[in-house]
Amino acid sequence: MSWTPDLYVARAYAAGEGHHQPGADRIYTATVQPQHVLAINDAVLANPDETEWIVDPRHLDIHQHEGNPS
Repeated sequence: MSWTPDLYVARAYAAGEGHHQPGADRIYTATVQPQHVLAINDAVLANPDETEWIVDPRHLDIHQHEGNPS
C-alpha cells in the first residue's frame, strides 16, 4: 500500500493513474507519528510529481477517506 501526504496525488492514483489493480480506487488517511516514518521518497529520490512515505504499518491509525466512491 502506498502512502502520500498529497491528497491530489492520492485522488489521481485512485482514479486509475499509475495502476491497474481492481479495488485500488479507495483513499485512506492515516495518522502516523514521526518515529514510525521509515523513509520518504520525494522528488529528489523518485518521481518529481509525487512523494511516497514508507511507514511501519503496525502503528497506523487508518480511516477511509470520506470522498471514496460508493
